[in-house]
Amino acid sequence: MMEIVGEPISLKREFKNIDDFKLYYETHKDEFKNKKTNRLNKEFKIDGYKISNAKCDVSNGDIKLVKVYAKSKNKIDERINELENKIKILTDSLAQIIDIVNANTINSNS
Repeated sequence: MMEIVGEPISLKREFKNIDDFKLYYETHKDEFKNKKTNRLNKEFKIDGYKISNAKCDVSNGDIKLVKVYAKSKNKIDERINELENKIKILTDSLAQIIDIVNANTINSNS
């Protein structure tokens, strides 16, 4: 037997900016009372922000928005390529230094 506890979470509303969300929040504050932030973030999507209730009175429906800084995959890939290139340059330079040291050691032993 399967038992379902609570209601399923589905994305209810999407907001393109904070001002639109603030208008909705002020008129629907009761929807936010005693809900966990995980649930709120699934129900409400605000571009570039997440809902938090840290240091807020959840029983009153108080929340705060936290800016989300996401790095794009392209920027991460670019940084990885840049670092790989630097590693190759350093490896090549180190190999040249080793060759010079070895050549000088052989010449000084002769």
